[in-house]
Amino acid sequence: MDDYFPVEIQAYLLNEPATLDDALIGAFARDITREKAVENDRRMISERFRKVFDAAPAAMLIVNENGLIKLVNQTTTEMFGYRHDELIGLSVEQLFPDHARKRHPGLRAGFQARGQTRNMGSAKTCMRKVTMTISH
Repeated sequence: MDDYFPVEIQAYLLNEPATLDDALIGAFARDITREKAVENDRRMISERFRKVFDAAPAAMLIVNENGLIKLVNQTTTEMFGYRHDELIGLSVEQLFPDHARKRHPGLRAGFQARGQTRNMGSAKTCMRKVTMTISH
């Protein structure tokens, strides 16, 4: 038989046997072909998203509701001078100059409440990581 499909099996002990030979086991089997197909589609979409995200010529980052950076693309790391692992978990406000840093949490909260887009970054300066080597 060449027809295989994924199944989920749940087994239940139906009694309290004195020995294993006396055990009564009930089982349910369910075809999960559709769930596996959806899982594979999600994985493929996620992989494609990541490739497009990473290849974008513009700096892109995703932050959570608290403003912590969760995902950045390569352009972001190059633009700001941070390594990928330095940006993940950093507050997005850390990338702003002092005068904009205090105002941004309110703007972010407004976006989360209303979901309305606004222009971001036009004519604004962001902070770039500065690495200095001092020799004697």
